Amino acid sequence: MWDTFVLYQRLPYIFGEKELPKAPNTNEVNAESAILSRKKAIEVTSAEFIKIRRNLITAIINLEDHLWNKEFYIGSSEYTLQRYFRGQIEHDLHHFEQIRCLLEKKGSFVDGKLTMD
Repeated sequence: MWDTFVLYQRLPYIFGEKELPKAPNTNEVNAESAILSRKKAIEVTSAEFIKIRRNLITAIINLEDHLWNKEFYIGSSEYTLQRYFRGQIEHDLHHFEQIRCLLEKKGSFVDGKLTMD
């Protein structure tokens, strides 16, 4: 859900004259995402994630080079695209580590490799 938000509610507005759309409540989005993902097969959730992530990566790749150091604001906080996406990447790495630990507990992740039993 967050990639969808960034793709459709952040990137198109970052350097526009209008104020950026307000971010949804983090706890509500995370809770809703958890509920939805538990209702679907892991393969479906993974495929959806991969599809939207690819779309986001394509949009990022297509950004003009000169925009990466241009400043913009989210509320009163100042960002550049470089700083904004660095934060997104760090947050992703945190979640990937959580997933790895969960899979390790379930015995699905052994010696750095995912096993599909």
